[in-house]
Amino acid sequence: MLAIARQNSSIEIWLTATWSQLFVIAGNKSSQIRRLHWLETKGEDRSEGDELNPLLHRGQPRRLLTTGLNGVVLEWDLASRAIKQVHTVHAPIWGSQLLGKFLYLACEDGSIKVLKVKKDKIELARTLTKAETKCLCLEVTADGKSVYAGYADSSVRRWEVETGNCTLHFQKATKASQKRQDCLIWTLKLFNNCVLTGDSAGDLSVWDATHGTLLK
Repeated sequence: MLAIARQNSSIEIWLTATWSQLFVIAGNKSSQIRRLHWLETKGEDRSEGDELNPLLHRGQPRRLLTTGLNGVVLEWDLASRAIKQVHTVHAPIWGSQLLGKFLYLACEDGSIKVLKVKKDKIELARTLTKAETKCLCLEVTADGKSVYAGYADSSVRRWEVETGNCTLHFQKATKASQKRQDCLIWTLKLFNNCVLTGDSAGDLSVWDATHGTLLK
């Protein structure tokens, strides 16, 4: 199953087995979607009903979450094509990642918010200490203990989820021609104890994830 968000915030649901479009959820131009997440249930193996109804996963309704620049997290009811749950964080959401039932949000107010997605509601579990600049992207470590985040002041920071403390802070040096202009860290990925960042200057940088030193 594949979900695609368009510029007008409509959502297309595709069946990847046949690459056929199942349906489209109408969008709202004032609500730009930045990320989509499938919340898949764990436990039982694939059931017979999954083959008859692609909107089921292991016998349970598939759950789709979206985050956007309007500061709203939505869960969609795919059967009715309607909104099932709403949670507002009061700040534009530039990036997000789902790990288990926890949704991590990179917010424009400089904070990283951690939401817990329950069966009947979405609730705030924790807010990490705010930075003095916009948080634009993030990635959570596989064990869920740390979050690496990219910011609008050319910096990358590592946060400890349990305590909310910043345990590593490094910054890309700006070129002399840029003077005081900071570059925006638009995307960030973890790979083999390295942090890969892409920024508004068009550079791809590779950093040591433990010490924050620039490798390439």
